[in-house]
Amino acid sequence: MKTRAAACAGLLALTAALTACGSSDGDTKAKEAACKVAKRKSLDDAMRYRLDHATRVKEDNACKGLNDEILLKLDNEVAKEAYEDDKRNGLVGTQP
Repeated sequence: MKTRAAACAGLLALTAALTACGSSDGDTKAKEAACKVAKRKSLDDAMRYRLDHATRVKEDNACKGLNDEILLKLDNEVAKEAYEDDKRNGLVGTQP
């Protein structure tokens, strides 16, 4: 579980560094929400070593058309939420 927390923390740092790039093109909030849900499922599946092609295709389809700035913002939100969930569940800072 330490690996999962480290992976989330690394993704947060990377996303925060890259979020300053890009510009908004007026994508809808519903499209962002669907993309975020798909990204969270991909992250959860990847952390459980179950990420498969079908999950990746669903994420790609849900996020199609969103610009890089929005995608990075969503990656940051998903990673932060996953880290906070792990922290609430006592998985952050524990020994494997």
